[in-house]
Amino acid sequence: MTESSISTAPEVRTVTIQSLLATPTRSPSKRPIIITQVQKQALIDNLQLEITERARKLRAQYALQAQSLRARIELRVNRIPTAMRKAKMGELYEKYLESIEQTSESALKKPTLPAEAPKQQP
Repeated sequence: MTESSISTAPEVRTVTIQSLLATPTRSPSKRPIIITQVQKQALIDNLQLEITERARKLRAQYALQAQSLRARIELRVNRIPTAMRKAKMGELYEKYLESIEQTSESALKKPTLPAEAPKQQP
């Protein structure tokens, strides 16, 4: 090497606003991150607390949604008349068949048309 290639003077760099805002051209130096055992345990404890809290919130949300669903179902069931709610399935089926027979009989009957009123002339 020649003496001209080795410089003993410190390098002076001019920093401009554009260079501060520009995207870096090289990645920062990678140095190994050293985490102590105490820090690891603190991270684990913190994570466990967060998981426990999240699970508690999810269980509370689940309980509220289940309670809401039960209330809505109960309201829908209460709209059904008590006599119909307490009837057996066989009884309901027989009642349904009877109603079908009645509607088919009434459909077979010839409908009577009302008498037409005479038209008035002005």
